[in-house]
Amino acid sequence: MVGFPHIILFFALCVVPIGCVINWYFGLQTLQRGLPLIEYRERDTVSWGLIDLGVAIIVLAGIVGIGLAIVNGIAGINAGEDTSTLSPGQQSALFFGFGASALLGTAMTLGWLWARYQRLDGLSFSYLRQDIELGTRWFMMLIVPVIMIQFVLSMWFPSHHPLVEMLRESGDLSFLPVAAFAAVVSAPIFEEIFFRLLLQGWMEKLQIARQRTSLGLSSSAERSVVLVGGSLESAAVGGSMQSSEELPAIDEESHPAVSSDNPYASSVRNVPVEDEQLASRPVMWVPILVSSALFALAHLGHGPDWVALFLLAIGLGYLYQRTGRILPSMIVHFLVNSLAMMQLWAAVLQP
Repeated sequence: MVGFPHIILFFALCVVPIGCVINWYFGLQTLQRGLPLIEYRERDTVSWGLIDLGVAIIVLAGIVGIGLAIVNGIAGINAGEDTSTLSPGQQSALFFGFGASALLGTAMTLGWLWARYQRLDGLSFSYLRQDIELGTRWFMMLIVPVIMIQFVLSMWFPSHHPLVEMLRESGDLSFLPVAAFAAVVSAPIFEEIFFRLLLQGWMEKLQIARQRTSLGLSSSAERSVVLVGGSLESAAVGGSMQSSEELPAIDEESHPAVSSDNPYASSVRNVPVEDEQLASRPVMWVPILVSSALFALAHLGHGPDWVALFLLAIGLGYLYQRTGRILPSMIVHFLVNSLAMMQLWAAVLQP
């Protein structure tokens, strides 16, 4: 009789690898034609500055700390107590408290940014269907290499994940909903907004400001927005150094690649394809690599998993930078963690 574990095994071993091969086949064909994997979307830099980033770190750390202190008091957990000695109920409370407080801290951070700038750059649901499709395709492209690297490294270095180990040791299926909430709901939202949207978005802004300074195009007031916040209105991410007023409009019939029907074309300003080759705009690798490294270091206690997570984060960073929206990266993160939870669930259910 075919059960849930068999369905998960079929999905993990057949559907996902096939999807990976198909999507990389078309992706490599795109690269051979001299085009990028994802068309670039022109946009202004993010509005927040380094001060806002500092406020976000303080708010997130403070809310998570307060949330865990409250949970510890309610569940009777002593500070610094080894989690392996906790009961399943205490473990559930601990993970729920962390997940809920991380979401609350993220919401408060976004509220702070909205109050300051009346906009949240990169948080858009205007192209929900396209972003879900793009995120699903990139999940299949990234997950197989990530799993292969993780598998090879685990042959020499054991992998450790507190959530996984708790579930395996307790064998208590009542812990699964809480684990799923922490891993599948809270983590993708919290981590993508902080590492990609806030941190990488600000670093892109910093790199553009430095480029403009080296070319003698920036003023002291413009440079200050990197610290205190505001937009570099005359510079778009990865774009030219022209102001938006200097850019002529595009005839969409002559240039369908940037028409309003294309969700990854410019939705901020019109840029002449003949001048800058909009779709092929260079990738800003420094912000991607730095944010990815910090993301991997945040998972350093999980054994060798940080190596595979670094590769995953590079893909997520590229996805965010090219589209200018965080939702596709969030979809990939959600699917990666969902697959991991389903595999763990199947392993627990398997006799």
